[in-house]
Amino acid sequence: YRVLEPMKLNWRADPSLVILPQEDALLYAPNTPKASIEFDFELAEAGHYRVDAVLYAILLGGVYQPLLDGKPVGQPIDLCIANADPKWYRLDTFELAAGKHVLRFEGRDVPSPAARALVKQAHTIGVQKLVLLRLEDMAGYREVTKRLQQPTAKP
Repeated sequence: YRVLEPMKLNWRADPSLVILPQEDALLYAPNTPKASIEFDFELAEAGHYRVDAVLYAILLGGVYQPLLDGKPVGQPIDLCIANADPKWYRLDTFELAAGKHVLRFEGRDVPSPAARALVKQAHTIGVQKLVLLRLEDMAGYREVTKRLQQPTAKP
C-alpha cells in the first residue's frame, strides 16, 4: 500500500471557504452542496491500482461523489453520521497510466437520511488518507492473472 496524506498533496477546493488543516486530516466545510475538493497524485508505474480513501463522517457531513480523472467512481458517499469517525472507503480498481492523476470529491445536493432537522448542514468532508495498492506488486498477482486468461479445457 502507498498511503498519501492530503496535506502533502497539491489540492484545490471550490469554493475555497473553511478549509481546516488538522493533524490527521484535511477538513473542508463549504456550507453548500455545490462544492468540490480534489487532490493530485503521481504514479511512477502504470498498472492495476486499487484506490481507497479514509474519510471522516460527521454530523455536519455532506454527500460527495468521488471522481478519478474526471470519471465518476461508484455511488455518492454519505458522510453525515451522529459522531465523528474515520471510515475506510474502497473506491474501486482501475488500470492507470504512469503520471499525474486527480481524485476529486464533488458535492451532491441530496439530503442525507442521517441529517438532523435542527442542524444546518455544512456539507463537510474530512480526508484523512488516500490509499493506493498496485496489484502487480502483490505476490502471486501475475500468476493468477495468467491462469485466468488461459482458455479453459473442454471436458
